[in-house]
Amino acid sequence: MKRFFLFILPVLLVITACKAPEEIVLPDKKLNVTDRTIVYNKEPYTGKLVLPKSPKGNEGYMYVKDGHLDGNAEIKNEKDGFLLKYNISGGKFQGELLYKSGDGELILNVDKGVILSMQLNNNKEKTKYDFTFTNGLTNGTFQKGNEKSMTKIEFKDGMAKIENDNNMDIEAKFSIDQNTWRITMESFVDGKSYSKTEKFLGINLETIEDIVFSSIEDYKTQK
Repeated sequence: MKRFFLFILPVLLVITACKAPEEIVLPDKKLNVTDRTIVYNKEPYTGKLVLPKSPKGNEGYMYVKDGHLDGNAEIKNEKDGFLLKYNISGGKFQGELLYKSGDGELILNVDKGVILSMQLNNNKEKTKYDFTFTNGLTNGTFQKGNEKSMTKIEFKDGMAKIENDNNMDIEAKFSIDQNTWRITMESFVDGKSYSKTEKFLGINLETIEDIVFSSIEDYKTQK
């Protein structure tokens, strides 16, 4: 029995030494990003990554499962007015997604990757969106301008009538592709399509990954 114990103890010590820690404070030489996968000792990592305050002002935390973002996270930079909060479950956003920068703030309420509502304030363009979505169609209010001079448009089932001085029948359509998170804005004059614009919402799983991956790389360059 004593010989067996002496034999198995070194094996257990090797296994314990190779096991990735449940929490890693960056930077860590064994942690890398390979082919958009977070790896520890060349194996997909599962656990919590902690970002202590860097010289650039970045700080926060995130959870990873099998090398990919999974769970809640918060990354911020108070100096730049930057804040990112999200929760990912099974590769899809779940709950509130908050993205804040000097240009404005975006708040999404998401269920299994489907956007239920969106509040967007763009300080540069002086625009505000307060929308809910049903089957990708918009309900809610769009505002542009300030209190002295403001344009306000009400959407219902994706459509809105646009008031104009020429008494023309002008309508606007606003919808979102829930698979790609691309927005389509289309205007109609007398029932005929006049112009159509497609635009990426500006944030999705890939852009979040880019932010996280660049943060991990930034910590490696610290002295």
